[in-house]
Amino acid sequence: MGIRHRRRIVIIVITRGDVYRFIACDILFSMLTLKGLQSLSLPFFIPIAGSIAAPMLLKRTLDRF
Repeated sequence: MGIRHRRRIVIIVITRGDVYRFIACDILFSMLTLKGLQSLSLPFFIPIAGSIAAPMLLKRTLDRF
């Protein structure tokens, strides 16, 4: 007898508010952080790391309220 595999369908719902929050928090805030840190003439890896860490910290801060 063969093994019967069950197939699952996963439906993911993304609201418009989630898309706006993603664009505002992740993309725009990380670009602003990157440009701001680049203008300080820091070594190359610091602005990159800051532009990755800043949106994560912003989301954690906003999720608490």
